[in-house]
Amino acid sequence: MRLLVETAKCVLRALYALIKAVCPQQPNRVVFLSRQSNEPQLDFLMLIERLERECSGVRCTCICCRSDRDLRSRVRYLGAFLYSMVCLARSRVCVLNSYWPAVSILNHRGSLKVIQIWHALGKIKQSGYQTLDRDMGHSSAMAQELAMHKGYDIVIAGAKAWNPMYCASFGIKNDVIRNVGLPRLDFLQTQGDAVRKRFFEKYPDLKGRRIVLYAPTFRPGVKRGAARLFEELTKAGSVVLFKHHPNQPMKIDDPAVLSAPDFTSLELLLVCDYLVTDYSAIAIEAASVHVKTYYYCFDIEAYREKNGLNIDLEQLLPHCVYRDAGEIARAMEGPYPIDEFEAYRARYVLPDKDLGKSTERIVDMIREGLDPC
Repeated sequence: MRLLVETAKCVLRALYALIKAVCPQQPNRVVFLSRQSNEPQLDFLMLIERLERECSGVRCTCICCRSDRDLRSRVRYLGAFLYSMVCLARSRVCVLNSYWPAVSILNHRGSLKVIQIWHALGKIKQSGYQTLDRDMGHSSAMAQELAMHKGYDIVIAGAKAWNPMYCASFGIKNDVIRNVGLPRLDFLQTQGDAVRKRFFEKYPDLKGRRIVLYAPTFRPGVKRGAARLFEELTKAGSVVLFKHHPNQPMKIDDPAVLSAPDFTSLELLLVCDYLVTDYSAIAIEAASVHVKTYYYCFDIEAYREKNGLNIDLEQLLPHCVYRDAGEIARAMEGPYPIDEFEAYRARYVLPDKDLGKSTERIVDMIREGLDPC
């Protein structure tokens, strides 16, 4: 396997050298790369909109392609990968929100600026180099061969409390990190009224009812745990909204559970009274707009062993973290532990004075890599 990977890298680097020779770098071109979805996500869209509004000469290319296990997906990703090599050769700035091998294994022009914005506002769960050789991580040999997360000039993060975890996950030094948050924070700060209006026009019968959003991270056993949670919440009279993780599509047959396909998880945070999650960074987004959050950690011991956690949720939020679904439903009938929540928010969310400025600050970083416009 190692010989095969080394051969493939040599071929790709030779091809990339040829591409650079025939494709001159363009002073105001930016390429956006993502393996998170097949369509541009909100963070990219907000950055592109502001860039194009402020800099008339900028040219943005967005390549979004998941690399799933089926053959059709892999063929599609190979095409996206090869196209990304052309775009990287032509661009002055690359913005990505996940690992993209072409960024890390190829020899780029020194003038290419690479900005990793990642796809979360913190590192509740361990990832990257923290999880090598664990059940839910990659092999250390493959990470080394594919230069995982190498080549970043800037890594965007949320609150400074997460910085040591970013350094451990990406194998970077602290001076690479910029604590400015993601554009989605700006969306949450400004779009609440519009989203709520649209939601209750679509679902008028839900006005005045207790709405709970369940948004788990991906791992084995989620569907089984979800069924128990849905039963307890609906029995207690809550309206349950469910959003599965993009890496774990899940069909729920319970007619009492609403998927709200016209709304994203982020939009539903602006509608719900409570969020229930587990080890997902959606909890940080929820905290930024004061959404009361409970953690349904029915498998926390196994998850610690197979993946790992960066923070001890049960110690930080003892009255918000439960292993039993019934306990969560009962907790919602009483007062919420707001002091615990606010202490968590103060440490792990950007200061209020910095909320709403993320798009502007990242765009400024991008423009620093371009010719004046």
